[in-house]
Amino acid sequence: MSKDQQVQAVRVANVAEACEIRLRAERKAGQLLVGMDKRNGGDAMRARSVATTELNVPPTLGDLGISRDQSSKWQKLAAVPEDDFEAMVEADLPF
Repeated sequence: MSKDQQVQAVRVANVAEACEIRLRAERKAGQLLVGMDKRNGGDAMRARSVATTELNVPPTLGDLGISRDQSSKWQKLAAVPEDDFEAMVEADLPF
């Protein structure tokens, strides 16, 4: 194997490892999102009638820098059973 081929093989391995790390992080984020309190919204009358402070109001996805699309995808990933998730990661299957 030439030097260029060795370098390319290392790059491919690094990309695969980075993808696995990202996938695991997104799954963990989805698990955290599932466990979070949801923010009430859309009812201005109710929002004005309830005394709130910044301490007792859960953050919005926007506050967390997360899009609705990301939240949905991550929560779906979190719903995959652990054994199935690990099998897919080990087999390099797309989610």
